Amino acid sequence: MSKKRKNTVLKLTALYLALHPVYSAMAETIVYNGGVTTGDPSTVLVPNNGPSAPNSIFPTTSTSSNDVTYNSGSISGGVYGGIAVGTALESANFNQLKVLGGTIAENVTGGWSYTGNVFNNNVLIDSATVSGKVFGGWAESSSSSNSVSANLNTVQIQGSAIIKDNIYGGYGQGNGGAVGNRVIIKAGTIQASASIIAGGYVSFSGAPVYDNSVTISGGTISNSSISGGYGQSSTTVTTNSVNVSGGTISNGSIQGGNLASIGSGLVIRNQVFITGGIIHAEIYGGRVSGANTGSAQENQVYISGGAIGKNVYGGSASSGGVSSNAVSVVGNGQVTGDVIGGMGNTVTANQVSVANNASVTGNIYGGLTSTGTVSSNTASISGGAVTANVCGGISQTTGVVSGNSVSVSGGSIGGDVCGGQSLGAGTVSTNSVTLTGGMVAGNIYGGLSSTGVVTDNTASVSGGTVTGIVYGG
Repeated sequence: MSKKRKNTVLKLTALYLALHPVYSAMAETIVYNGGVTTGDPSTVLVPNNGPSAPNSIFPTTSTSSNDVTYNSGSISGGVYGGIAVGTALESANFNQLKVLGGTIAENVTGGWSYTGNVFNNNVLIDSATVSGKVFGGWAESSSSSNSVSANLNTVQIQGSAIIKDNIYGGYGQGNGGAVGNRVIIKAGTIQASASIIAGGYVSFSGAPVYDNSVTISGGTISNSSISGGYGQSSTTVTTNSVNVSGGTISNGSIQGGNLASIGSGLVIRNQVFITGGIIHAEIYGGRVSGANTGSAQENQVYISGGAIGKNVYGGSASSGGVSSNAVSVVGNGQVTGDVIGGMGNTVTANQVSVANNASVTGNIYGGLTSTGTVSSNTASISGGAVTANVCGGISQTTGVVSGNSVSVSGGSIGGDVCGGQSLGAGTVSTNSVTLTGGMVAGNIYGGLSSTGVVTDNTASVSGGTVTGIVYGG
């Protein structure tokens, strides 16, 4: 556990216990063995706004501190560690749910409450098949004005488990948000046609999403959007992370922090760490998607191992600002797509660095825009191999390109190097390239534009090898 997460856990747990004492004597222990049940489970679950179908298993006299184990058998409903369906802000907390075999048609949930908080619930799924969704904690509310939270919940998937729908560490449907939740995937198969895997997820605008994480060390995951934290509309999504050290991920995307829906939120200081695994999915440190006009700032992707088969972005926004995001490809990291520090409308001060024995087959862009402004972005190559082109900042059409730079002190580049470039009629000015070492097989351009104005760009070569021609621009 990281120091930051440990502090978050201690603070939130202490606050909750001070306000809501837990009486463990009321807790239930349930063991289900394929039709043979010990404890006091219900066989029918039909509350108002209930989370599942009939024929579910859950404690009936206690909402918190329960221990539920599902060992085998097949049921058409779901399984719950604790469930609170009253109207008095009753919470479902500190429940332990273990699913160790069998087949479950509906949701698997550590703690669910219709009007209250869900804290510190844990779900373990090992060698079972779940067709429904998986929630560590689910705080449901019909109104965004309710301050219900889903905090410090955990889902762990391992063994030969098969999950066919979404996975959430903590899912919040109120303005209390989702904080400190985790999804841990050690093995198994996630095979939904289009699923969401999120450490923390909120469905209402403005609810905070921070300190959530997804950790993947094995298993096979396909067609999934994987986010440390996932927010909606005008939410701030911050300090969430995704860590991948193994497994196979295909046909989806990975985001440290993700913001969707109409609104104007902020995705800031989220991270993705890749140290191993085979990943055929796009990677974003922070992402603002769809019609959201929010900004992506200070997000990071760090790749030191593994093989990535698609593009990598430090930060990306559909129409908002993108600033101070970074991608580092070091160690033995391998990327066969493009690597882009920041992509959006106003793209500023983003960076890409390549070092050690890393390899990038695609292009490298410090900043990328279509029609906006791309300025003060950087690309730094001190080692490794880049097969294609390297550019500090690039506009695909008419955007302004200024003050971007590339520095090369080692490694090899198979294509051209440019400080700033416009593929259309954009103005390109005050961009630079500095070569002190390494090898460039193509040309070097301080600045370059297809049909626009090019002024005050520079190229400096004091070391290394250039096969092509050097142009200041």
